[in-house]
Amino acid sequence: MYKVTREFKFEAAHRLHKLPSNHPCSNLHGHSYVVKVTLECDTLNDVGFIIDFGELKNFQKWLDENMDHAVILCQDDLMTGYITNGPAKTKMYIMEDVSSAENMAKLFAEMISSNVKCENPLSSIEVKVWETVKNCATYTLNL
Repeated sequence: MYKVTREFKFEAAHRLHKLPSNHPCSNLHGHSYVVKVTLECDTLNDVGFIIDFGELKNFQKWLDENMDHAVILCQDDLMTGYITNGPAKTKMYIMEDVSSAENMAKLFAEMISSNVKCENPLSSIEVKVWETVKNCATYTLNL
C-alpha cells in the first residue's frame, strides 16, 4: 500500500454552539488550523506517483477562498443571522453540521474524493485537522 501526505494551513474563527454556555468553546474563538491529507493507493501510475501533488492545489485554493480568515458556523447557529444581517461584512462559511474539527475532516475528505482525479483508484483518503498543536481530529474515507 502506498501513501502520500500533503499539509495545508488556514486561519479561522468558529464556535461550538451546542456546548453549554459556560464551556469556553461555545464562544467565538479562532485557530491556526493545520490539515494533513493522506491518499492511499495499491498501485502507482506510470510516472511512479499516486498523484501529482499539484492536483491538490485546488483544495488549498478552496480553503483560501472559503475558510481562510472566515467565521465558520453551523447552519442552525443563531449567530449566522447576526453576522449575515449585521453592519460588518464578514467572510463566513456555513457548515451543515457543527464546525468541529471532526466534521471539518469529514467535509474535506468528501470534497477531495469528489474533486481530485487519480489515474488509479484510491483506497482511502485520511484527513487530519489540528486546531492546536495538541488537538487533532481524523476522518478516514474508505473508497
